Amino acid sequence: VLRMLKNTVGLAKRSLKERDAELPGEELCRHAVVSGSEREVKKLFDGLSEEECVHLVARKGPGQTGSTLLHLAAGHFETTVSDDRCVAVLKLLLDQLKPRLVQLHEIVDNDKDTALHEAVRDERSDLVDKLLRKAAGSSSALLVNAGNKRGESALMTATILAASVAGDPERSGSALNLAVDIAKKLAEVPGANLLAVDSFGWDCLFHIIPEQKGEEGSISSRRIAVLGGLAETLFEMIRTSGGTRPVDMRDKLGYTSLFWICAAGIDAYEPLVHAFVRRGADPNAVVAPPDDYPAGFTSPLNAARDYSERPHNRRDMTDILSLLTKDPAERAALPLVQRGSRLQRGSQQPPQPPAPPLRAGAEPPEAGTGAGTGGAGPSSDSAAGRDSAPGRKRRHPPEAFPRDELQALWAVIEAPTVDLNRVKFSEQKCYKHCELQIASPQVNAAKDNVQRAWKATQRRPPVDRKPKFQIIRCYGVSGGGSAIKPPYTDNSPFYCLHKNVENFFESPFFDFPGTQLKCVPDSDEREDLRGQASVHATKDFAAWDIIGAYSGRLMTELEHVHSNSSFLVKQKTDDYIFQLTTKVVVEGQEQRLVISPYPFYGNESMAINDGAIDKKKVNVGWMEVLSDGWPYVFVVALRGGVKKRHELLLDYSSTRYWEARDQSAFEDAGPLKALRDPALVRARERLAQMRRASD
Repeated sequence: VLRMLKNTVGLAKRSLKERDAELPGEELCRHAVVSGSEREVKKLFDGLSEEECVHLVARKGPGQTGSTLLHLAAGHFETTVSDDRCVAVLKLLLDQLKPRLVQLHEIVDNDKDTALHEAVRDERSDLVDKLLRKAAGSSSALLVNAGNKRGESALMTATILAASVAGDPERSGSALNLAVDIAKKLAEVPGANLLAVDSFGWDCLFHIIPEQKGEEGSISSRRIAVLGGLAETLFEMIRTSGGTRPVDMRDKLGYTSLFWICAAGIDAYEPLVHAFVRRGADPNAVVAPPDDYPAGFTSPLNAARDYSERPHNRRDMTDILSLLTKDPAERAALPLVQRGSRLQRGSQQPPQPPAPPLRAGAEPPEAGTGAGTGGAGPSSDSAAGRDSAPGRKRRHPPEAFPRDELQALWAVIEAPTVDLNRVKFSEQKCYKHCELQIASPQVNAAKDNVQRAWKATQRRPPVDRKPKFQIIRCYGVSGGGSAIKPPYTDNSPFYCLHKNVENFFESPFFDFPGTQLKCVPDSDEREDLRGQASVHATKDFAAWDIIGAYSGRLMTELEHVHSNSSFLVKQKTDDYIFQLTTKVVVEGQEQRLVISPYPFYGNESMAINDGAIDKKKVNVGWMEVLSDGWPYVFVVALRGGVKKRHELLLDYSSTRYWEARDQSAFEDAGPLKALRDPALVRARERLAQMRRASD
């Protein structure tokens, strides 16, 4: 009995670390988590006590980072694991943690990062929510405020993420919105320390300054305006929480946030300057020039002036200087930074004001007469009387435009005539199942050269032959970011897609069988899409089925840019353009190809709406494929397929659609406003009458 009692006491005294040999192995645990296997993760905890379960979840791995299973579940899943499985695995691990035994902020890796740091860096808003719900109450603030070895809290990590996405032109606008939303979510946690600083003396308002990652001039002020809005939010939250943060707070080297913004030398950062100076930041705050910076960098204002006054490598800093040189009263009166809102979507044009009503029985005014041009012209009777007066030379009406001049003028002010709103879509010419058309002989010659080169490779040894079908990119399929050559793993997404591509080219179809065009009803919660086209399934589509080909006119990017279309027509055409990844040599120059379906060249695929922007489930994706070396684009059903009567929804952010569209509308705001002026609308109608008369 004494021996048994002694053994029992000895067992109780053994530390959990000494019992690691009895717990599941590191590799087994890691594989179960990163593969997203709920069944395997559950098996890890079979027969373990509460203390052993906690130790297994919080045990550091043998690698340099020392990641725990919780860290792996927060940001290191394999790319093929679905979001739902990621959330489910994280929940299983969190369920093993008992607050009386361990708190979430106490589970750290070798860099002192928490699982929340990992979830933020991986841009997983759903996993952030899961972690915050687990650490409810005061523990959630401890989790948000926990600093790593650099003193960086999860809130700072979120602002660093938002700044990084804003400075990277390759990242989509939806990714930037997500990063900003994560930062705001953490800042709103009760007890979150917005005034915490890291080892460099930087708080979250220092970390909000982006670093340009693309070419000079690649960052748009629209993206930075999103950061400016975040800065305004953080300033206001600090004020309402009773905290005090000097707007000219200095880091450990003595520099202010405004100085670092101006020292970047990027005029697009004007929204950030706006946010700081309206809060009282001093443009003349004196600093010592940093190492590797010019001697003139002695204040934010001098740094901006140095860039703008250089004899060489001069940078335009007009917008920032206009803010810095205002007097303090003017800066204090500046409005809040307005975060750029998304533009209206789909094919709907802004409503045009109606032309002035005519008097009863009156005829429409002719071009060149006083009527219809503001009402300033004389009446026809008085004009005739003056012209027929003695001694006065009779004035003849101006001659009609010559046909070539009329056509040139029309090419400038022409507006789109095909509007796909509230119509019987089945009667539209552009929905008559058109095949892919090659727009020019040059592109057709390039296709012949590409296919000839492909055929030449078929005479090589099998290992050097180019495959007949190759998937270049498939948006919405993990691992589909670049060209993946066959053979593909059996029953993998690319294996199924490749089989479906082979079947497609055995019997090509360029329509969308199994789908139906509908009009988005006025009761739909997506207000911007009401009255516009939508595509719905009339049958069930299995995962990875090809629904149809994206059709239109295939041309080079240069041919599209230099096409003889008016500004308004080209803008409308750009709404439906698909830019291919593949480049081909056309007339000795490597060029990118685009498919342009508007107005009469495409099929139903041009009417598929964006689901991601409205937080709807995306069920179809784009797929670019090479057949005999030549590119084609398809719409395919994603994992889970498409159910009958469900709307087909794509993720436009995967192709940077909204970002490019917003940037174009921002840059072209002036010409667009002029071309939509009511007076010019009426002039366009009269010019159309003249063209019809000349025909």
